[in-house]
Amino acid sequence: MRRFTDLYLALDGTNSTAEKTAMLVDYFDSAPDADAAWVVAFLTGNRPKGTGATGLLRDLCLRRTGHPAWLFDECRSAVGDLSETVALLLPPPDTVTDEPLHVLMRDRVLALIGAGAAVKERIVLDAWSVLDAESRLVYHKLIRGGFRIGVQRKTVAKALAEAGGLELDLVVHRLVGRFRPTAADFRRLLDPPSPDEHLDRPYPFFLAYGLEGPVESLGPPDGWVAEEKWDGIRAQLIIREDSIRLWSRGEESIGPMFPELVAAAQLPPGTVLDGEVVIWGEDGPR
Repeated sequence: MRRFTDLYLALDGTNSTAEKTAMLVDYFDSAPDADAAWVVAFLTGNRPKGTGATGLLRDLCLRRTGHPAWLFDECRSAVGDLSETVALLLPPPDTVTDEPLHVLMRDRVLALIGAGAAVKERIVLDAWSVLDAESRLVYHKLIRGGFRIGVQRKTVAKALAEAGGLELDLVVHRLVGRFRPTAADFRRLLDPPSPDEHLDRPYPFFLAYGLEGPVESLGPPDGWVAEEKWDGIRAQLIIREDSIRLWSRGEESIGPMFPELVAAAQLPPGTVLDGEVVIWGEDGPR
């Protein structure tokens, strides 16, 4: 956990993309695969949710420290962040341990999901007893589901590509879809390329962007091509020899949500359709 805390603080302390990339490369090169997998998940938006710990932190901190509520609220107002306020107000831990990040995630974060109030209190208090102030700050952000740091997805991909000696486009493609934070899935990100690994994953979506120059730069209107803007779910349908996949723009496999659409996709293998999933009635889209 200490190594991940140092990484978080370092990433949060710089605006340089090159420095952030170098920090991530160093971490991916040296951290256990199971820990590195969670870092990839955090930085690509796959954070655990539903721990219900935000309200618990304030109440538990007041009981642990004995501070009056008004003093806590004044401190939070001055600091500006609940996670940091609690980390600063708590007394030092009984002992400090350096358990791996994946162990902390299993025992002290994911274990909170669906747990009763008493169990949640025990888990958080136990974490406080072995984490220093900086690690507590990071822990609080993880259990509140608000772990955000200024690292773009492409920066993560670039660091992985450098760490694995791979082409950037290959890693970007491997990161499409929901990444599972396991050691095996992290190792697969860095595996040598295989000729057909891209077949079931979506391609980058073709998106429309705002016109930066004058409208006259588009040429005469009689040369334009326009299309309807349907109000539905942007998706990509991929037909292969042995599979049909429907992917959302949010990189979720949504085929099970539209079985009739998948069943109707009687198209040649190798076909890729990028479009909008809409409800179609007798009079057109609804």
